Amino acid sequence: MDADIPKKVEDADKIKLIKDKKTNKEEKKEGKKEGKKEEKKEEKKKEEKKEEKKKEERKEEKKEEKKEEKKKDEKKEERKEEKKVEAKKNEKKDEKKEKKDEKKEVRKEEKKDGKKEEKKKKEEKKENLVNNKTTTIPININNLLKGNNTGPQLIEISKIWRVHQDNLTLCPEKPPNLKGKIDVDMRSLKLEEIEEEYKYLWPGGHWRPKECKSRQKVAIVVPYRNREPHLRTFLHNIHRFLQKQQLDYAIFIVEQLGNKLPFNKGRLTNIGVLEAIRVYPFDCIIFHDVDTYPENDNMLYRCSTDPKYTRHLSVYLERIGYKEYYPGFIGGVLALTLEQLRKVNGYSNDFWGWGGEDDDFNTRVKIANMSFQRNKTEISRFRSFKHDKDAGNEPHN
Repeated sequence: MDADIPKKVEDADKIKLIKDKKTNKEEKKEGKKEGKKEEKKEEKKKEEKKEEKKKEERKEEKKEEKKEEKKKDEKKEERKEEKKVEAKKNEKKDEKKEKKDEKKEVRKEEKKDGKKEEKKKKEEKKENLVNNKTTTIPININNLLKGNNTGPQLIEISKIWRVHQDNLTLCPEKPPNLKGKIDVDMRSLKLEEIEEEYKYLWPGGHWRPKECKSRQKVAIVVPYRNREPHLRTFLHNIHRFLQKQQLDYAIFIVEQLGNKLPFNKGRLTNIGVLEAIRVYPFDCIIFHDVDTYPENDNMLYRCSTDPKYTRHLSVYLERIGYKEYYPGFIGGVLALTLEQLRKVNGYSNDFWGWGGEDDDFNTRVKIANMSFQRNKTEISRFRSFKHDKDAGNEPHN
């Protein structure tokens, strides 16, 4: 019996060891199962996190999409506004076109009426020119300023121009604002721009200084045909030039209409004098080519105080190299008093076409025992346009 006890104990230990092994195996299995469960949980968590990230990313994408949609909507609105603005502009353009078309129609009608009137006037002028071709226009200054020739226009303008003149002192012999050589602006501005520049002028291109009484009343007479760019350049420059010299002046543009007859500078000049003295008591007349512009404001636009001398101002012309053209040349700009004009009886009316009238006038001055003053210095330099002779305006024979 006692001998069997140790065996039982050994068997029991073996059984215990076997059980322990089993329990260990089971525990390991359980541990593995638990480990797998934990791994699965971790994987689930990771998956869940991934899903959450994806959701967040989707949310961000949706936000971006919404922003893009907003931008698109804003652009659409901007385009709509732009289209509205364009539509308004187009409406205005259409309105302007309609107005222009209406104006064109009105102008067409006016032109039709105007052409009829022009035809009548041209026919009358042709008849007058043919009938009076060989006669001279008498210039009798005294008669024109007396009696029936002093019409309402002269009376009214004289009243306006004489206001406050009696209380003013005489302007200085040498105007104070002269600087000598000046830059001639050779641009041809629009007539509207020139009118705006000199909007303070009195009707008819009249001006006089307010601070003093001018020493002479000067009429600038410009014979003209088909030279509008030159005329615009002339008007743009000459007004400021004359005003710096404190002149009581007005400009008279005398235009020959039509191109069928040659240009008659002498006849236009005579007409300009007659028209000038009908509206104001000028005491000095300056004959001025439309394409000739003074370069020095010390060249005073006045008549000589010595009755024996007329004044030739434009001695040196740019277009002939600032040299004397020929002895006795008096073209360009010429100044005479009314008394001197009366003595020579104005220009000849017989010179149709280019040239001749100036040389004839030179002869008239000599016959009247007068001569020309010429300042042969830099102040007598004049800029001038070079141009071809007008079509149909052949040299006078």
